Amino acid sequence: LVMGAIARDSSCLEFAGESLREDPEVVRAAVRRCGFALRFAGKSAAEDREVVLEAVRCEGEALLYAGQKMRSDPEVVLEAVRQLGTALQYAGQAARDDKALVLEAVRQDGQALQHASVRLQE
Repeated sequence: LVMGAIARDSSCLEFAGESLREDPEVVRAAVRRCGFALRFAGKSAAEDREVVLEAVRCEGEALLYAGQKMRSDPEVVLEAVRQLGTALQYAGQAARDDKALVLEAVRQDGQALQHASVRLQE
């Protein structure tokens, strides 16, 4: 029932039970349609690398809803900034201090520089 609802409207994940919001397969189906559905994911699903990668490939800004570990994962952040350079603002400090990640973000959108570490801005 839930998978059918999510197939039509990924925001239905908000109304799914906690166990379904923690289920990587269910959450992946939702974020595949709309990365922002990650905001309705349970904590463990928001820390699942494959779920978060799927979300940020769809919507870079979905990095905002990723778990803390995922916001510092270089591959996750790279996918997010490739989709939307300014998603760098949601990355962990180490990622915002990573020259390669920041260069990729700035290539996508020059405004991303404002979210880089002070060290890289100078």
